[in-house]
Amino acid sequence: MQGGKRFCSETMALFDPYAAEYDAWFNTPKGRLAWQFELRMLLGALKPCRGERILDAGCGTGRLAQELAARGAEVTGVDVSPAMLEIARKKMQGKKAVFLRADVTVLPFAPASFDAAVCFTVLEFIPEPEEALRELWRVIRPGGRMVIGVLNRLSPWAAARKGRGVFASARFYSPGEMRRLILSTIPAPRGRLQQTAAVYFPPRLKGGLLWGAGLFELAGRLIARPFGAVVVFRVDKP
Repeated sequence: MQGGKRFCSETMALFDPYAAEYDAWFNTPKGRLAWQFELRMLLGALKPCRGERILDAGCGTGRLAQELAARGAEVTGVDVSPAMLEIARKKMQGKKAVFLRADVTVLPFAPASFDAAVCFTVLEFIPEPEEALRELWRVIRPGGRMVIGVLNRLSPWAAARKGRGVFASARFYSPGEMRRLILSTIPAPRGRLQQTAAVYFPPRLKGGLLWGAGLFELAGRLIARPFGAVVVFRVDKP
């Protein structure tokens, strides 16, 4: 528990000052494109259904939770940053969503509380990601699924982000590293682990050249699958 408290305070200190600027990236032309590709990938992996109970672990400012609620899911978002949660709550007024301050390595929920759990670009900032994976697995019901998204160490985006802002505190994973971490941490058969990736256009692409981002995305999925900026894993719970 002491380790969890330390993680909570350190991560809060990291993200609270960044909260007001977090969504600004997604409002740029490049950010909107990246989120469009990321969201398509996340929804394709998670396949949310109306009425499902979905946990958004490390929900940040509620960008993904907003999309899930719009599709009829009953969303619970948790994050350690009060500033991030405040923004998320303002976005979600009137929609089916609850936001709580909680540490993803010590979730305040009973076993089998959710139909699905999603944890997107969070494990990079956790000293003990195994604890988070075990907790996510614990709170999913049998027959449910867990979706994990991480920043890819093999992508050109990792080199562009490394050492900058909050990414100075991040650990980037290769697809193989995260796959091994998942399989070694939770009791999931290998056949139940699916993997995909997104955002193949180069980070220096800008201006009028952004129209070609879709072509990069198509080509990346066909011939450069290990090098997408974000890699997503889905694990189905027996």
